[in-house]
Amino acid sequence: MSIFLSLDKQSLEKFNQSARPTGIAMIVIGIIGIVFPSVISLTLSFFISSLFFLSAIALAYSAYVCRVQTLMMWFKPFILFLLALLIMFHPAVVISTLGLILSMYFNGLKFPNY
Repeated sequence: MSIFLSLDKQSLEKFNQSARPTGIAMIVIGIIGIVFPSVISLTLSFFISSLFFLSAIALAYSAYVCRVQTLMMWFKPFILFLLALLIMFHPAVVISTLGLILSMYFNGLKFPNY
């Protein structure tokens, strides 16, 4: 099995059939994001917070199972847990920071000449 898409007619038709629902879902999410930007922003913020929280739990469990006696092994789960709480309870900070980072990215990090 190749990692590249073969260009025969049957493979392309199979890819089109599986890619169509994904494209439709992305269009619907994009339209919802245009109409209700606050809903998408809060959903993204909650998703990122959940990922940080689950990562904190996994790392804390790993440190507990390994019977680590150093404080540095517990530092990362603690920081991830604090970030998850910050994102969950102050989503406006995260949304504005993400907007700033995305604007710098799409602008190509060009700064005005003074």
